[in-house]
Amino acid sequence: MAKLKVVLLRMPQKVMRLSNLTTPASEVFRRAKQPDPRVRLAVDRLLYAQRLWEHGPEDLQHLIHREQALCTGSWTEGLLANLQWLRMTEQDAQLPIDLTDLTALFDFWQSGSPEWQQRVKRAYIGDFRDKRKSRNRCIGWISNSLPSCRAARRFWGA
Repeated sequence: MAKLKVVLLRMPQKVMRLSNLTTPASEVFRRAKQPDPRVRLAVDRLLYAQRLWEHGPEDLQHLIHREQALCTGSWTEGLLANLQWLRMTEQDAQLPIDLTDLTALFDFWQSGSPEWQQRVKRAYIGDFRDKRKSRNRCIGWISNSLPSCRAARRFWGA
């Protein structure tokens, strides 16, 4: 994951002509209006899982189930983590996600409804927007409290 993040970080740095020593990664992604690579990977995995269960061969689905049963750190474990992220970012979910039994979700994916793609993209945009709002709130709080801190420092003679 670290190598992927470095590669995805260098591209916008080169385009925006930023030095890699002075600008933090979060600032580069913010300026490029791109999410963190982990979020992008989660979105891609969720969309791919829906396509896999809708159009994919049954042999591949069976292999994924076997990998989950036999290996730790399987693709399905990553999918479960991404589903948990999706469940946390949604305020009002029409189809609740049960992480203990994915049968209903697999049936929903196989129905071919475009609702899943819309749902994942809404969570992706909402998560990105929420992080930007919380960052702006922190900046506002700091800029509001900084003058009072300076005034207190002058008052106490520090």
